[in-house]
Amino acid sequence: MKPFFPLLIITTLLLTSCEKEQPASNPAPPIAGFGNLSEAVVVDSFLEVQLLLNKPVEIPVEVEVAVSGDAVPGTDFEIEGGNRFLLQPGLLNGSLRIRAPKNEDSERLDRSIHLRLMPAEGVQIAEGRDTLTIDFTLGGTVDLPIWAPNITFPQLWGYTSFGAEPVPAGRTNEFFAFAYASRTTPDVIGFGHPDPEKGSNAFNMVRIYSDFDVSSASHFIRIPEALRFIPANEGATFGTVEVIEQQVTITRTESSGLPPFEIGISGGGTYDEITGALQLDVYFDETAIGGPQSVLRKYVLESERR
Repeated sequence: MKPFFPLLIITTLLLTSCEKEQPASNPAPPIAGFGNLSEAVVVDSFLEVQLLLNKPVEIPVEVEVAVSGDAVPGTDFEIEGGNRFLLQPGLLNGSLRIRAPKNEDSERLDRSIHLRLMPAEGVQIAEGRDTLTIDFTLGGTVDLPIWAPNITFPQLWGYTSFGAEPVPAGRTNEFFAFAYASRTTPDVIGFGHPDPEKGSNAFNMVRIYSDFDVSSASHFIRIPEALRFIPANEGATFGTVEVIEQQVTITRTESSGLPPFEIGISGGGTYDEITGALQLDVYFDETAIGGPQSVLRKYVLESERR
């Protein structure tokens, strides 16, 4: 029988060599941080905020966040389940949910939420990735800036036949109004003025009612939510437009000594993002000034002047 000692020695040396070549385990704790430093939550919806790790934790770890900013907790937003991330072994992320309940406060779009990661045993907070800013947005599916760009004086050009007949070509019966995206309802635009003491010539109503002591300096017409856009299908660049039914207040000239009056509006039409045109049938209720209950006037509103 051959001696087995040389084989035993070789085997021992190989095992020892393999053990020496294996890298030592990294004792440093996992590093945690936000992937993005800014996010947006859609009003009347929620945002899933992610906390990312470079390697999983070995035991469950909770990481709390300090909440600041000028957004109002409980009104502008809610953190479901509390302001903490629960990190589980085997996973490279944790999450918490920010919900933005629907309300009519248009100023919410100007406010923000700040989440700052607090020190936690078992993880190391990544430098420069510890604070997340969350803004609010209305979401929506229609490219509203085509008709209401985010500038101070966004002019939406209009043309009308003043009746049920088709709108003529060219600049006949031209007017414009300042159009703004609603700050409380997605896919809606309205008419107004950046100066709260002034209005805008929505639907050329200044000219329509000029015989009732209405002037360009007096009318104060403001319709914050006038037109609702409804896509034909998901991802469509065209669809229908609803004229949101309501009463519009029109102010007479001060020299007339007469009080304001109200005109009802309703109706609808179509929109096309490619052509930038809105085709509308608007019905006016003029009973407040002794007129008919339903007067049809046709309009074309266009993003560019003809």
